[in-house]
Amino acid sequence: MAKFLKAKDRLDAFFAIVAKGAQVVAACFLIIMIAAVSVQVVGRVFHFKVPVTEEIGTYSLIWMTYIASIAVIIKGEHLTVDLFLSRYKPSQRRIVRLFVDVLLLIFCGMLMVFGYQLCQSPIIINGRTPALQMSRLYVYLSVPIAMTFSTGFVLYDIVVAIADICFKGALTDVEN
Repeated sequence: MAKFLKAKDRLDAFFAIVAKGAQVVAACFLIIMIAAVSVQVVGRVFHFKVPVTEEIGTYSLIWMTYIASIAVIIKGEHLTVDLFLSRYKPSQRRIVRLFVDVLLLIFCGMLMVFGYQLCQSPIIINGRTPALQMSRLYVYLSVPIAMTFSTGFVLYDIVVAIADICFKGALTDVEN
């Protein structure tokens, strides 16, 4: 169990760094989106058009959402119904945690696989965005990148949840 705890601590530290990095990158995309939308609004007021601002704002929103989802999943802030969890005993909460992780694995895994398949499509690779004239691949890459990190973490969290069930809450007693 000591080796498992040591490995868990290292992986926890790694995923904490990944979550912090995802937060910083998502914040950068938020700033880019705010700047693009602000230029667009000012342009409307003063009657000039900057055609790329709409695309930059939209694509920044897409990237921000998917990259931020990495941090949300790693921090365990994804959508769960805490009202129901508080009614369960700690041993039952560990089972519910495993169930939620399996559902997340299915969801993230499917998005990862279909995202990679989508990015291999010639329509996406050869398609160009209207104003920026860049490959649509750069827009759609956000899905498989984010879901690869999320799937990796959820797999790790499933292993920890199973170990926690086996060790009767000795690993993550604080989390439950």
